[in-house]
Amino acid sequence: MATIKTIYPPIVPSYLPAFDGVTTNLKFYFKPSIANAYSEIHSLHVSIVKMDTNRSILNLTDYPFDMMIIKPNEISYDNDKKYYYFTINKSIFTQLDTPYKIQIRAVSTKASAMPSNIKGTAMNQWLKDNLDYFSEWSVVTTVMPIHPPRFGIQGLDSGKINSINSSGYSFVGFYEPQDTNKAETLSMYRMDIFEYKTYSDKSTWKLYATSGDRAIGAYEKPTITQVFDKDLAQGKEYVVALSIRTKNLFARTIYYQVRGEYPVLELFNTISAEDKADEGLIELTINAKQILMKPSSSTQISYISDDPAMSSEPYLTASHAVIKGDIYTNKNFTMITDEGKWIIQTKVKIDQVHTNIKSAYNNPFITVKYNTQKDGDVEYSTRIKLCALKIDLNGGYPLMKNDGTIIEQAKDFEWRIIARKEVVARDNGKERVLLSQNRVYRTKDEIVPQQEYYIFLKEEEGLMSLNVQKTYRK
Repeated sequence: MATIKTIYPPIVPSYLPAFDGVTTNLKFYFKPSIANAYSEIHSLHVSIVKMDTNRSILNLTDYPFDMMIIKPNEISYDNDKKYYYFTINKSIFTQLDTPYKIQIRAVSTKASAMPSNIKGTAMNQWLKDNLDYFSEWSVVTTVMPIHPPRFGIQGLDSGKINSINSSGYSFVGFYEPQDTNKAETLSMYRMDIFEYKTYSDKSTWKLYATSGDRAIGAYEKPTITQVFDKDLAQGKEYVVALSIRTKNLFARTIYYQVRGEYPVLELFNTISAEDKADEGLIELTINAKQILMKPSSSTQISYISDDPAMSSEPYLTASHAVIKGDIYTNKNFTMITDEGKWIIQTKVKIDQVHTNIKSAYNNPFITVKYNTQKDGDVEYSTRIKLCALKIDLNGGYPLMKNDGTIIEQAKDFEWRIIARKEVVARDNGKERVLLSQNRVYRTKDEIVPQQEYYIFLKEEEGLMSLNVQKTYRK
């Protein structure tokens, strides 16, 4: 008399995303049939075959009857996915970048105890005796172990905090398939920036800016690039995440810690032309789009030319910088010059505005040092500090009305960019300011980090002049 089965095939996905077959084991997900509770399942039988040959890859020595047996203690539950799963060792798969078919069947708790030695005739007899307590095989699930692609963001190291040295930094990624046929192509990428309190605790991460999902067409060259519409604050740390998904749904994310550490001086495209009538030649000098200056005792830069980018801006018709000596661009910009003469024209974003004049002097956004001389153990030098200050012109003082009533004055703020020249003596690590001279730019418009300014600063024969122009684009 035939027995009516009460155990049914588990529910499995029709495919799983490709996985890293070099370093990662496969997690295989399933659910009990809607007609069964998980408590009714004692164990699982697993079949794995190559898709192209339909032959089992399970060797008979370790897996008789072309079948892997998953015991109850090898099954776990994923709270996020709401699925049960077990792990298949990556070494089971004999070839990478090849699809495989997996099927499973459930063994009912009504089956008799499995023999401790699963090999030989005893196992064969157990399978025959308990056939009515096995479910039918599940539908096929396609899986693919692959050589994982190489990808990341150029110029960044995932093992350290990276300095971002431009307010409009262009994050450029790369993607390289590692399979023999280069068939594991990129289908989507996404770049995100996160603010965080504790890097090791992702619950403290907060999305700051994102590229959104960027699809890559089947015949497109994978180009990964992003310039975010939000600036990174000077000195603040962030996480930049690059996530990818490939043709076979392999997905992975790589994280980089970054810190905004960019100089406020930027030099842009310039082309200078000089006629050489005697030789019938015109000499062209083409300079780089942006120069990120680093410490170098031999650095000499001379840009004297019209900047085409300024032609649309009223009152701004030229841009040049004459720099000689050592240049440092960590947080502030420092320059040592020759002969006591210098001219600097620069575009800046002012990252900090102070409300106390002493604090402003101690925290300039540009410092220029020159005329360094020694007399015995005392070093004398001249320096220029550019700093920003916000003050209340009313000073917070109360007023008395005609009737004797005391009232508080409304605040009347003024923002200032100060160029302060100081002659400094340094002896045994102690510094004394011998002489000082200020030039001040005043404005009623708030100075904010998003706003750029052109600063024209000149010093010659002991005299200094300052001119500031607000740009027309933020």
